[in-house]
Amino acid sequence: MNQPPPPIGFGTPDSNDPPYEQPVVSNAKAEQMAILDAEARTRRERNEAEYRQQVDRGLQADQNRQLILGTIVRDAEADRAADEKKRMQERAKRDEDRVKQKKEREKDRQEVAQALERAKENAKKERAAFEKTLADDEANSGQRINAQKKETERLVTQQEEMNAENRRKRDEERAAGQAQHDREMAEEQKALVKN
Repeated sequence: MNQPPPPIGFGTPDSNDPPYEQPVVSNAKAEQMAILDAEARTRRERNEAEYRQQVDRGLQADQNRQLILGTIVRDAEADRAADEKKRMQERAKRDEDRVKQKKEREKDRQEVAQALERAKENAKKERAAFEKTLADDEANSGQRINAQKKETERLVTQQEEMNAENRRKRDEERAAGQAQHDREMAEEQKALVKN
């Protein structure tokens, strides 16, 4: 560490001062001064070394702080980039879902419209078939009534004929029985007369 120069007039001659001559000193004093100079130099060197160490520690601390701040900034930027990427992915997913839902709704709408159209066509066909069946039933109703009437008349005539035949047979059987009874009575009467 460079020490600032001492003030003018303190240990250094001024440029305007007259030439300064070193006083003559004894060997003991010179040795003592040399020792003091050496001690001062040692203290100065030690102070300079301590100062350099403090400066180095400060620089190292600054570097560490810069590294930490750089790491924090990089992490923050990475987090922002990750968040932005996530937001973009979510937005793309939402857009994709909206398009998919729109297509599904359109498909459902078309299916409903087609089903409704088929239902209308089926109802129209069923209505036409019902009206045709009703017309056929009405047309056949008179024929069935006439056929039933004729069948009833035939059955009545047949029953009357059967009843007449049965009466005729009963009359014949009754007449035959009466004739047999009359013959038997006549024969008994003849037998009684003979006796």
